[in-house]
Amino acid sequence: MRFFYTPRSVPELAAIRRLPHEERTRIWRECWPQVRRHWQFWVAIIAGIVMLVATFSLAKLLLSSAGVTGFPSNLISAMAAGLPAGLAFQLIVNSVAVPYLREALAARGSSVGGDSERK
Repeated sequence: MRFFYTPRSVPELAAIRRLPHEERTRIWRECWPQVRRHWQFWVAIIAGIVMLVATFSLAKLLLSSAGVTGFPSNLISAMAAGLPAGLAFQLIVNSVAVPYLREALAARGSSVGGDSERK
């Protein structure tokens, strides 16, 4: 399974960059229900929650041993926990969504892919 940071990083989906924001949002919303049907999506949610709790707890432990407590400790722990959990979730969801995004772009026709410009 290949991982993509964003759908824009997929070479075959370069055409998505040329679409207006509203059209990109519409295509993503069309593909989203199909993405949620995959077991990888649900594993990503569970793994993200586990990673979030574990990283938050570890950051709180390290910060409390360094003498940082209260709101700064919670804020730093939340940022330290959210970044890896969010990145892992996004990598998995984007990798699952790519085939559906390809299909949606192909269904739109050659005007998206740039083939209509080459006659």
